[in-house]
Amino acid sequence: MTTVQYGYNGKGQMTGAEGETEGDSENGKVLTVKQEADGTIKGDDGDGIYEANEPWEFEVAEHQNKYKTWSRYGVMGGQALVVKSFTRSWVVGINGVALGEDEHGYSLSESTVRNYYTGEGQLEGAAGWTVGVSNAKVLKDSRVNDVDYENQRTESMTKNVYGVVMGQAVAMKGVTQSWTAGSDGKRISDVGSHGYNRTVTTVYNKYNETGQLEAAKGGSTGLTNVEGLKDSRVSQDEWADQLTETETRNVYAVVRGQAVVLMSVTESWSAGSDGRRIVNEKAHGYSYSKTTMVNQYNVDGQMIGATGRTESKTTQGTFKSVEDWAGALLGGEEVLVVLDEMAGVDEVYRGVGDPLGRLKGGETYRVVYGGGETTTEGYDQERGTDSSSVDSNLGIGNGNLVLWGETLRFNGKGELRDGNGDLVGHLTTEGSSSRTGWVIEGDADRDGVEDVGETWTVEAQRTVSTTENDYVVIGGQALVVRSETESYACDGNGVAIKDSMAHGYNRSVTTVKNTYTKDGQLERVEGGTTGWANVEVKTPRRVAGVIEGDVGNDGFMGDGESWAYEWVDQGTETETVNEYAVVLGQAVVTKSTTKSWAMKGGVAITDEKEQGYSYSETVVANEYNQRGQLTGAVGVTGGRTNGGKVSTAVLNDAGNGIKNDADGDGIQDVGEAWEFKEEVQWSAFSGDNTYGVVMGQAVLLKSVTKSWALDEVGGAIPAGAAGSNTSVTTVQYGYNGKGQMTGAEGETEGDSENGKVLTVKQEADGTIKGDDGDGIYEANEPWEFEVAEHQNKYKTWSRYGVMGGQALVVKSFTRSWVVVSMGWRWERMSTDTV
Repeated sequence: MTTVQYGYNGKGQMTGAEGETEGDSENGKVLTVKQEADGTIKGDDGDGIYEANEPWEFEVAEHQNKYKTWSRYGVMGGQALVVKSFTRSWVVGINGVALGEDEHGYSLSESTVRNYYTGEGQLEGAAGWTVGVSNAKVLKDSRVNDVDYENQRTESMTKNVYGVVMGQAVAMKGVTQSWTAGSDGKRISDVGSHGYNRTVTTVYNKYNETGQLEAAKGGSTGLTNVEGLKDSRVSQDEWADQLTETETRNVYAVVRGQAVVLMSVTESWSAGSDGRRIVNEKAHGYSYSKTTMVNQYNVDGQMIGATGRTESKTTQGTFKSVEDWAGALLGGEEVLVVLDEMAGVDEVYRGVGDPLGRLKGGETYRVVYGGGETTTEGYDQERGTDSSSVDSNLGIGNGNLVLWGETLRFNGKGELRDGNGDLVGHLTTEGSSSRTGWVIEGDADRDGVEDVGETWTVEAQRTVSTTENDYVVIGGQALVVRSETESYACDGNGVAIKDSMAHGYNRSVTTVKNTYTKDGQLERVEGGTTGWANVEVKTPRRVAGVIEGDVGNDGFMGDGESWAYEWVDQGTETETVNEYAVVLGQAVVTKSTTKSWAMKGGVAITDEKEQGYSYSETVVANEYNQRGQLTGAVGVTGGRTNGGKVSTAVLNDAGNGIKNDADGDGIQDVGEAWEFKEEVQWSAFSGDNTYGVVMGQAVLLKSVTKSWALDEVGGAIPAGAAGSNTSVTTVQYGYNGKGQMTGAEGETEGDSENGKVLTVKQEADGTIKGDDGDGIYEANEPWEFEVAEHQNKYKTWSRYGVMGGQALVVKSFTRSWVVVSMGWRWERMSTDTV
């Protein structure tokens, strides 16, 4: 309804006019779901998730958009002509009441148009603009309260360029800029702020000679930013920008005089800190996606459905790391010197002093270099207490390290040797305040920043994925109700590896289902991922159970033997179930439970009695702040493995010896027919994981894993009992400022109980029963023996390199020894494995 009031002067001449129009838009009708009396959606099975076999029912809600226009008229040639109009439009709920600015679906726009005329009163041009604000209510954090909503606002501004067709001003071009707004309702205009989202949409309209819209074209560009915590180990407040650039091209149709989007194609790129898109596919952080969405409408121009598909490529570059202990020391990093327990002792219990002087085997020393000197802190053997020492160290670059006056040699692998060349310990940063003894190849100054002139070595790990979306239309909006994403790892050429038996195969399928309220608010999300991975490992080739080339058929590589090897598949299947919260309109994972099985022949081994069975379960709980940013995570893990069957000797009825061991010496002599039984090597493990947040992603900082052997019924074998085997492994990971893993260090301590061994009996004074006192066994001496419990103990130090985003052991140093029941101890074996 339009009301115009005219003004005249005393001569009856029109002097001006003002007008007012109120109305509602027929094109504002929207489809919404029909509901039963209890609030459930008609045609739904009750879960609120739109599925292909469910005939949801919809209805048209009348008069959703209302507007009011105030017009100013000028008088030209006796005609009242509109020179300016101001229109306010808003959304009305189904009950006919205007929505408030804090209600979901609120939308308010204000448009101004100025008309220009010739002296004859003919319209010759126009100019106009529109400003608007809209609001959507989203769940603040469903982990806290399922009905704790908050507002997500969007602000927009449109500038129109008009043409005149058949005396009417028509919009030939419209440029719309939109921004997200903070909880205070103010525009987020700083590109470096979390939540920044700016888009620029341009639409061109085409009219026929009578001024009717007959075609349109256009698209949009956008830039968004979600700040991620750079590295929560350093500071909870150190943020880094995660920028994304988008470009959309739309195909329009004209229905009832309105341009509607038939199809939109959106391309998206990740952007660097300079705001420029990353276009190099091999670069770390490269992410590209292409989404095609096709909309369906009814004859009234109302959207009734949509289909969508996304294809994407991502690259997680891994910097190649190398050990550089000289650089670590000279760079002022705190380095730990770990001396082996037997370091400096030439012969066990020979009664001589430790040749390392004031240093002591088995101790750990903290060393920091600066100004040509090292400051060493640790146990002072001479004083019998902790102390410190300052030594001149000008030869670190050549591998010399002076500690308390003793000169030791170290190499790039961190091995530490004394003046005789004997291995006496190793260097590490485990437990120190330093980053790592590793350096990124090409990072000359070791600062973790790729400076001008530095060329870092990057090993790209690329992934391609395809997403299929199912949509439902609620309140005129196409909302994703189901999304399925399939992704594959790529080879070195960027081609997806789709052969499940190929090395490096890694396929995952992720399904996410969304549930909405009747108003179109995202209310609940559920989903998970199933994955399959395969690597090839080298193993001896067997023919009829015999290793090819094992002439002696004893499983030992004898002199002159040349074994044949083959590559076999080592596959893994994983299943992840996620729990989500909705924060700022986005679904974020609050808890993730991942189950993993070993595979054989491309099939998961689910029977724990089958050799090769390996099962693990990992739970990760994520923590977010009020801005929806990931701030931390905690996790636990556990599992069981079946290492196959082994033969073990059967104990006699008394339990103090082996059946048919006639002389009870624990040695299978000629003529002794010992009894054996087959047992399954069961083991179990559990662990605690510590995560940090780097560039918005939760990364594993430290893992502590405990493992133990199980008996034939699956129970833990207690410490001290035959067959017990326990270990504790601690691994600490290092990352750079870009969130890329640079290396890791680990340590394992464990012991195993192999049962009983034959050992000498002792008198109260410690002498051997039957010995003449010299401790040397002679032919005429009837030494006495007994069966004693014994344990194997070991400690392993491991260094990891990073390949394909995985931390792999590149060097391990293990020291193991035997402990018998009387408390005697001697070194049995040391291994240094690369």
